[in-house]
Amino acid sequence: MPADALGNGAWETIPDGTQIWRLTIRSPGAVGIRLHFKDFSVGNGQVWIYSGDRKQVFGPYSGGGMFGDGDFWSDVVGADNAIVEYLPTDPELPLPFSTSDLAHFGMGTQRSLASVLKETRRSHRRQPSR
Repeated sequence: MPADALGNGAWETIPDGTQIWRLTIRSPGAVGIRLHFKDFSVGNGQVWIYSGDRKQVFGPYSGGGMFGDGDFWSDVVGADNAIVEYLPTDPELPLPFSTSDLAHFGMGTQRSLASVLKETRRSHRRQPSR
């Protein structure tokens, strides 16, 4: 995933007047994708990742992310596309996270996708090492 990929996201105003930021990610041929978040520091803001059909929704990720250190992988969206949505507490501030990698799970790994999903659920319960 290019370093400037987040620049493809766009701010939108939803009907209630709230401003949100959205980025659609496509990885043709994937049966699942997940993002590596870095420098994640959204405070009370919330980040969601979901499939284009909204049948799979993960989040909210807030604060410093899943482990509080600003570095984590999102849940796996079992599709070839995903939407990242950020609901900030202050839309005037710059985007408080970056992404460095995209994991693309192809047809050859479809069987292992179940184990990846299981591993992802397990990693949510993992406590950060100090």
